[in-house]
Amino acid sequence: MQRTKRTRAILWAAIGTLAFGGSAVAQSVTLTTNDNSVSISGEILEFDGAEYKLSTVIGTVVLDADKVRCAGAGCPVLVSKDSIFTLAGSRALADALIPSLINGYSASLQASAVSSSTRNGNTLFKLSSASNGSAEITVSSPTTSAGSDALLDGQAAFALATRPARTRETRTFEQVGRGKTNDTSGLLRT
Repeated sequence: MQRTKRTRAILWAAIGTLAFGGSAVAQSVTLTTNDNSVSISGEILEFDGAEYKLSTVIGTVVLDADKVRCAGAGCPVLVSKDSIFTLAGSRALADALIPSLINGYSASLQASAVSSSTRNGNTLFKLSSASNGSAEITVSSPTTSAGSDALLDGQAAFALATRPARTRETRTFEQVGRGKTNDTSGLLRT
């Protein structure tokens, strides 16, 4: 099961893995849908890692955490635990740089890192640490364009690119509410 929609950080934070670590009570926040079509403000009554319970001017509202982003001082703080996500794109990055980054990061956590090939030719890295949780990171290395498509389709948390995003790619991301034209922050480039 992939939980790529919850992975909302730079590559290092994603490799460090994310889960909720505490509760925020009666703090003002704004929750915005991932496609930017709806925003609602209020005070967080409860957050269990899966749903926000918000007190608003129209009453209590419960929203799926996978479908919204939280902004404001009252947003819950995320800490390391467990994560499953995919990196897709450039073979040069996926085959050389990414394994080195994952292994280096794993070593810095004193975690074990085991890699294996999947049935469809991807590489699966399993990181495990008693104090830092675990992670399963799938690395798919078709092409930079395929990585961009996988990011757009929600099949990957990060696109690996060895070139700047093409105009049509940035426009497509903008059209679906996932960035502004010329914003390539979702792409890791060399």
